Amino acid sequence: MDPKVLLILAVKYQEGDGVDKDFGKAVELYREAADAGHAGAQWALGDILFHGRNGTPEDIQEAIIWFEKAAAQDQMDATLLLGLLMRKGRGLPKNLPRAAEFLKKAADHGVAQAQWVLAKMLKHGQGMDVDLVKAEKLLQAAVAQGHAQAQFSLALMYDDELTRTEIEGPRTKDGHGPTEDVMVELYLKSAHGGCAAAQHNLGYLFENGRFLDQDMASAAKWYALAAESGHESAKNSLAFMYSQGRGVEQNEQEASELFQPRNKAETMLFESAPSPENMNKMEEAKVPISPYSCTIIHPSMHNR
Repeated sequence: MDPKVLLILAVKYQEGDGVDKDFGKAVELYREAADAGHAGAQWALGDILFHGRNGTPEDIQEAIIWFEKAAAQDQMDATLLLGLLMRKGRGLPKNLPRAAEFLKKAADHGVAQAQWVLAKMLKHGQGMDVDLVKAEKLLQAAVAQGHAQAQFSLALMYDDELTRTEIEGPRTKDGHGPTEDVMVELYLKSAHGGCAAAQHNLGYLFENGRFLDQDMASAAKWYALAAESGHESAKNSLAFMYSQGRGVEQNEQEASELFQPRNKAETMLFESAPSPENMNKMEEAKVPISPYSCTIIHPSMHNR
C-alpha cells in the first residue's frame, strides 16, 4: 500500500476519525509506512517510541534511529529534536558542534524553535564561536513567527545593551541601537505568550519605573502571573509588595505564603519588623532582571 495512504490511516486510527480509535493499530500502520520510507511516519513512530505514548513501551534508542532516518529526508521536527538531544546529551552523546549543525539546518528551514536555540548557542559560544550579530538575526527571525522564548531572549539582549548604553554610552558610532519601546514591546509579547521570565521582568520595570512609568498595580499583576508559573523571584517580589501594600492590599499571610527564601538570613529579614533598614536589605536581595529562559515549547509538525 502507498505509504502516504498508510500514514493517513494511522492518523485516523490514532484519533478515532471515522473508525474506532485503536492506538495499537495506528502504531502498526505508522511502522509499515516508516519501513516504506515515509519521513513523516518515521518521525511519528519515533515520537511514539521516544515518549512511550499510550502505553507503547518506551524505546529511546529505536526512536533515535527513526529520527535519524527522517532527518536524512529533511523532516524538520526530527532534525530539530536530534539537535536538541545532542545539545543536552539525552539519548545521544553530548556533541555541541554536531548539535549546532542539526539546529542550523532546521533554522535555515525556518523552524523558530531551532532559530531560538541556535541563537542561544551563538550567544554563549556553545559548539561554535560567539557571534552576537548572527544570534540577533536568528532571534529576530524567530520573533517574526511569534516565538515567545525568542521574544524574551531578544528583549533581554536589548535590555542588556540599553543598560550598557546608560553606563558607557552608545557602542555604535552613529549611536543607533535597540530602543526602549522595542524592548518593552518584546517583553510584552513574550509575557502575553506565557513566558514567566518576561512577566517577572515587566513587573520589575513597572515597579522601579525603568523604561516605563512606575505603576505598582501593573507590577503586582505581572509578578502574580509569573508567580503562578512558579517563578521564585516573582514570588519574592510579590511577597514584598503584599507585605508593604504596594500595588495590592497589604496581606501578611499572603506575603508569607509567597516568600521563597534562599537562605536563613533572608527568612529572618522577612520575618523581622519592617524597618527602613530591613526594607532596603530586602530590596537589595531581590533579583532585578531575570536571565532565566522560558520553558514554553509549542512544537509544530512539519512534513507530516
